[in-house]
This record gives sequence, structure tokens and C-alpha cells, in this order.
Amino acid sequence: MAISRDSTNRIEWPTVFVGVCVVSGWLMVTTLHRNLHPVVVVVLLGTLLAWSSSFQHELLHGHPTPWRAVNDAIGRVTFELWLPYDQYKRSHLRHHRDEFLTDPVDDPESYYVTAEQWDATSPVMKRVLWANRTLLGRLVIGPVLTIPGYLWNQAREVISGNGASGEGDPRKRWAIHAVYASATISWLVHVGFSWWQYGLAIWISQSYIKMRSFAEHRWMPNGELRTATVSNRGPLALVFLNNNLHTAHHADMRLAWYKLPSYSRETDAVQRSASGPGWYRSYVALAVRYLVRPFDQPVYENNRFPAREQLEEKIAVTTA
Repeated sequence: MAISRDSTNRIEWPTVFVGVCVVSGWLMVTTLHRNLHPVVVVVLLGTLLAWSSSFQHELLHGHPTPWRAVNDAIGRVTFELWLPYDQYKRSHLRHHRDEFLTDPVDDPESYYVTAEQWDATSPVMKRVLWANRTLLGRLVIGPVLTIPGYLWNQAREVISGNGASGEGDPRKRWAIHAVYASATISWLVHVGFSWWQYGLAIWISQSYIKMRSFAEHRWMPNGELRTATVSNRGPLALVFLNNNLHTAHHADMRLAWYKLPSYSRETDAVQRSASGPGWYRSYVALAVRYLVRPFDQPVYENNRFPAREQLEEKIAVTTA
């Protein structure tokens, strides 16, 4: 029986090395957790879980081996526990239909809501959605909104047996996930790891991801480029596996993470981002601009709220 091949035609050793580092680091921290300060354990583990998520992102895009079955088998090894790899893969590849980017109906990773959803939302939840459009809000409450909401929707789909957008029955994918998750849970029980520490580490890892994805996409009229670039280098770029160069990634999602910097320069991604949804020199620059100010309005249509210069006043009123 032939094994399906992915976009690569050889093993990509830099990505293999990242995978080895992620797994060995996770095993080391969970094994030695009693010898480390709890704060150090939570921060290290949260960083490793975020790195693991970036590694899974590489796997679902066809790296590091030429064989899809091998990449998927590795990707199913779960450390964050709440997100099945096969579900993540299906929804993320739907996100890469660039003509639907930011559309809350067709883009599963959109942070916008439709006008109908907004009108049906309570005043308190509207304030939460505005706060979630600031970087501080996204880091603090973003994980709290994402994980319970995702699990609730998945529970409904599992009970009904109908996945989103014609994806079929999700129960098989969750059954596979349960097998891999049980192995992770068994190890954590074996080493006596604290569940409150693990929960905090998951929250930190999601805060990393929320920071990376905060300004990745912005609604633009007439189907223009909707993907931004953060030219951050150093530790965060490594944790994100250069996915902060998001314009380059969406231009060719088949490229491995270590090829994105050169491809970003070759395609002038910074200039294209700056003329559209945004270019930021670093996450510090992003924080200076949007830490407590909204990045954009929460509703998809561009005529639902005042112009951008009035957004700061709007968030001040709704959070008072």
C-alpha cells in the first residue's frame, strides 16, 4: 500500500531537531518538576507547549517528512490535551482559503463576529469582545474564551455526529485523540505532576499563541491582502517557528519555517503588509500601539461602528 506524500520530497532535519527539543524538553520539565520552583516550571512548560503548537503547525503543513501518515502520527502526540490534531489540521487548512480570510462564517480562525451575532450578544459580552480586541485583553481573557468555547462546540458536534463545514463525523478524530491524550495523562500521573500547574502552563501557552495571532489578519475591503507581518527575530521567532512572518506563510504555506525569512525578503512581504493590514517591527512595537487600545472593531462589516480614530473612545466607554 502506497503512503501518501506531502509537499516535501526529503526529510527536513531542522524541523526534526525542533521536534526532538520539544519532546525532550517536555519530558525533562515534567520529570524534574519537584526540583524546580513552581513559577519556573509553569513558565518553562508554557513556553514548551507553545513551541509544541508551532511544531504541530509545521506537521499539518507537510513537514518534516515526505510522508503524510508519518507527519500526522507525530502530530497526534498531544501535550496541550484539549485540541485534537486532526481537528486542528482540518480547520487550519480551511483557514488557508485566503479569499475567506477574516470572514467569521467561513474562516474558522476569525476573531470577528457577524452583525447578527453582535446584535444577539449581551451588553457584558460585548464589552468582553471589545476588550479581546486589545492585546492585554487577548493575552488575559483570550485563552479563557477560546478553550471552553471550542470544547463546547466540539461536544455538540460529537453528540450530533456532524462536523463543521461538511467535515463529517468528528467522533473518530476525538477517539484517536483520546488514545494519545491518555498516554500524556498517564505520564503526568506517573511523575506526580500538579494539575493546577499544568492548567496554568496551558493558559500561558495559549497567551503566547494569542500574542502571535493578535494582528495576523485584518479585514480589508475589496478582497485585498488581509495578512500582516511582525518582523520579530530572536526567541519569540523561534517559539513561533517564524509564523510571525505571516504574509510570507500565507503566500506559500508549503514552505518550511526556516525558509520563511528569506522568502519574506524575496517577496517584499514587509512592504506589502505595511500598505495593507499592517507591518510591525516587533511585538514590543505591537504592544505599544495596541496594549489597551483595540486593534479593530469586533464586527465583520466595516460600517457597524465609528471610524478607527473613534475606536479608543469606544473601548473606554464600553469597559468603564
